[in-house]
Amino acid sequence: MTPRHIASGLLAAGLLTSPSVVAAPELTVSDAIRAAWTHDARLQASSAQATSAARGAEAADWALGPTLVLGAQGTLTSQPSRTFALLLDQGKITAADFDPARLNTPQARGSLGLSAVIEQPLVDAALWAARRRAHAGAESEVAGRAAMQRQVALDAVRAYFSVRAAEDALAYAEDALRTAKDTESFVKARVAQDVLLPSEGSRSTAYRAQAEAERAAAVRQLARARTGFVLLVGQEPPPGSLVTPLVPPEASSSPAVEERPELRAARATLADTVLRAPFDAVVQRKWVSRGQLVAPGAPLLELDGTVVELTGTLSESEAAGLAVGAEVPFRVGTAEGTATVVALSPGGDPLSHRSAFRARPGSGAPALRSGDFGRIGVKGAGGPRRAVPRTAVVQRGDLSSVFVLADGRAALRWLRLGEAEGDQLPVLAGLAPGERVIDSPGNVRDGQRVEVAGD
Repeated sequence: MTPRHIASGLLAAGLLTSPSVVAAPELTVSDAIRAAWTHDARLQASSAQATSAARGAEAADWALGPTLVLGAQGTLTSQPSRTFALLLDQGKITAADFDPARLNTPQARGSLGLSAVIEQPLVDAALWAARRRAHAGAESEVAGRAAMQRQVALDAVRAYFSVRAAEDALAYAEDALRTAKDTESFVKARVAQDVLLPSEGSRSTAYRAQAEAERAAAVRQLARARTGFVLLVGQEPPPGSLVTPLVPPEASSSPAVEERPELRAARATLADTVLRAPFDAVVQRKWVSRGQLVAPGAPLLELDGTVVELTGTLSESEAAGLAVGAEVPFRVGTAEGTATVVALSPGGDPLSHRSAFRARPGSGAPALRSGDFGRIGVKGAGGPRRAVPRTAVVQRGDLSSVFVLADGRAALRWLRLGEAEGDQLPVLAGLAPGERVIDSPGNVRDGQRVEVAGD
């Protein structure tokens, strides 16, 4: 083999033995929850307290049971009377032991005695009270540990999917930045060719700068999310290692899977990320962007539904003559139709004394758009109906008024009028019963003395 051949052989061997790229280990949300349970100091302290309380309750149970007392006693003596007593107790006394010499100077003797005593207290209120306290404390600690475990699992799920959402937001921001850069290059090339105005180039530059700012914000958000994940779970998630999807898969029919608490907690959290409109609608406006953090109560979308309803307020007398299911006529511009009342507020506004209502146009009603202004016809309930002729009404801008006769003088009354019925205008408010209205007042002023023809 020539030197060149040797070099080729070494190069081939190097290519064959080069280390392969090891993929990052996958980390599911269940793995994250278990790691958080192991790492969390609060849960460890709660577990230690629960174990200690359980041992205290077990000790309190033992205190109520019988007690075995074992004893042992040994004796070794050469005192004559004690020695003679030991011989009698042991049954070893003989006639020789009565010899005076042996009685006065006996040999040293010993004995060993064992005892066992079982004690059972019949009634001890203090022990029973201590047992109840110990068991109550143990149950409380176990419940606290379970609550802490659920809270740690929920925090782990939030931290896990915060990282997933931040990663997706960063990917979206990078795609938007690439699109903005391509758009800027394209627009500037067309500006250089005098195909587009320079203002279009400035606009594309601003769009690219905005995309860069959004990407920088996404990078910061991902860093914050990963820091929170590390503090809770205790390990740094490698990029791409979080494999549990943000959008939950179809619910599994296996009872064993459904009973796992970490999966239930994950599904409950994921369910909060999906918004479902209660009706078919068209999105008119988006208030937020993908990956953006929003505060509770902030608007996300503006929807325009396919079902249009008439909404408004009614006076007390108008609401008294109306009920859910009643049909009322309406007019929007030049279009007219009938609508069915579908909701009527049982209470009224404390300031305006008016109640809200909703009515849905019938199948043969004209086409309406959201935001159109219209009028409905409602008959008031109770009391005689009052009306004034058109010729008696004095218009001052949008305000309507009439002059009434009061003690021989003209008195101005501001009115709220209803829809015209021929030459008569129904009075909804502003005119007291029995007041006499001056017809065709002309240039009459408030407080001017007038005479009634024919009186």
